[in-house]
Amino acid sequence: MSVFYFDGVALFRPWSVRTYNFVRRANVSLETAEQVADFAEDALRGVYPHATRRIVVELFRGAGYGVHTIHNKMGDIMPLDAIRELCNGFDIMFHDPMD
Repeated sequence: MSVFYFDGVALFRPWSVRTYNFVRRANVSLETAEQVADFAEDALRGVYPHATRRIVVELFRGAGYGVHTIHNKMGDIMPLDAIRELCNGFDIMFHDPMD
């Protein structure tokens, strides 16, 4: 697991521009999967009012959570199909093809 640094901000992994800017505005350093998951939990609870559902799902996915685990945390907010679609997009965007 590698840590990426950009402009003095340590990030657990590459994020979308939207999530990267959200993390920078929150002024946090995310170096481990546990930190990413805790940050996502805080965003889900409303500690960071600018967090969108997409950002929260991306954070949970970046922490290594599966679709059903994310749905268990966000089930009242988003349907399973919407979470699955977002996760598929993040997987395609941030991971190399396996073939």
